[in-house]
Amino acid sequence: RLAPKYLNSDKQITEITAFIAAGINDKFLSKLKVFEPDIALRDINIETSFNDVSFIAQTISGCDNNDLRKEWFALHQGFTEVKKDNLAILDFDTLWKQIFTHSQQYPNLKSILNAVRSLPNSNADSERIFSFLPDLKTKKRNKLSYQSVNASCVFKSALKARKEIAANIEITDKHLSYMSKDKLYSACPKKPKSQLTLYAADDEIAGPSSIDMV
Repeated sequence: RLAPKYLNSDKQITEITAFIAAGINDKFLSKLKVFEPDIALRDINIETSFNDVSFIAQTISGCDNNDLRKEWFALHQGFTEVKKDNLAILDFDTLWKQIFTHSQQYPNLKSILNAVRSLPNSNADSERIFSFLPDLKTKKRNKLSYQSVNASCVFKSALKARKEIAANIEITDKHLSYMSKDKLYSACPKKPKSQLTLYAADDEIAGPSSIDMV
């Protein structure tokens, strides 16, 4: 809920209310409810719920509809009532992680759920990255490749997710195995070497010497 001091007029309140309502009533967002435990595991009208799943799939991935249909129907029949009760009390992420971890028979559903779970629910993460970039790529350090910038951002995000900092992260043998030129820079495009010919002050060629520019 927004504090009153930020709402300076009835027009602003109306615009914000309309924006929130549009998000709630959006057809795509409303159909995401099909992945809630009670519907995904217990809905007796499987045909109707599959239509929602199919709509979501065609919107974000376009996977094979027949295979997806088989997976959705198998999901409803693949658990006992006791198991469904145990799964139903889990939160959204834990529910689907547990289903996909213990079964490999839902590849299309897994692809869709991964896409759904990655949908941003705010722009806070993007703002944090943009605020971090000026500290990383400065005027004196402006030749960083986009691969290096991306790797630094991913690394910082991973540390934050694990509640670690550079001072206490545990460096394992696996980490050290990646510390080689072939693995660190294999994806970075190599810059072509340029040739610089030296001339004497009187514009005569000083010689065939050349310097490789790095």
